Amino acid sequence: MTEPIINILDLGRTFEGLPSGKPVLAGLSLVVEQGDIIAIRGRSGSGKTTLLNIIGGLDGGFTGRVVVGGNDLATLDDRRLSRFRNETIGFVFQSFNLIEEATCAENVLVPARFDRRGGNKVTGTRLGEVLDRVGLTGQDRRLPSMMSGGQRQRAAIARAILLQPKILLCDEPTGNLDSETGLRILDLFGELNERDGMTVVMVTHEDRVAMRAKKVFELVEGHLV
Repeated sequence: MTEPIINILDLGRTFEGLPSGKPVLAGLSLVVEQGDIIAIRGRSGSGKTTLLNIIGGLDGGFTGRVVVGGNDLATLDDRRLSRFRNETIGFVFQSFNLIEEATCAENVLVPARFDRRGGNKVTGTRLGEVLDRVGLTGQDRRLPSMMSGGQRQRAAIARAILLQPKILLCDEPTGNLDSETGLRILDLFGELNERDGMTVVMVTHEDRVAMRAKKVFELVEGHLV
């Protein structure tokens, strides 16, 4: 049997200065198999984004064991953690996180600058492939300010999948989009999961997002239900 793509055991995360004094995550465990598409729901402040950041190697101040793509994250130094993020994880954020002064193409190509596998040699063919995949053919020279919310999110997704990561982490991916555009983005996630076998983890408070997942978890009091 293959190992789970994500294996979390007894995860804890506490932030100093919180009024409640309670940990945000407390003894949380989660197993995600390769090719899963899951949704993690929870109220604002429940720790959804914290959990996503830990899985993606953006937050290291945790207790417990977190193994992602065969990497025990607590054992990785900064250099290996950066390499792990670039080679294994694709991030999609609610606020898009595009560089406003850069064109659509330049934004999409950002991960290639940090790819130790020779990503700086990413060809125009690959760029064209991902832009076509997300429906942005012909938009490569446009600045984010010239694009709609849906187009900016598609550019963010193209950036996330440029280097063909194993896992796509999505933080409220439709939160800034109208209903119709949000559904199209969810269709794209489903296609990436079904056609490419990409593991997709979405955190959300929206029913329309959770309904697209094969498995749905609720984050309550630091635990997954």
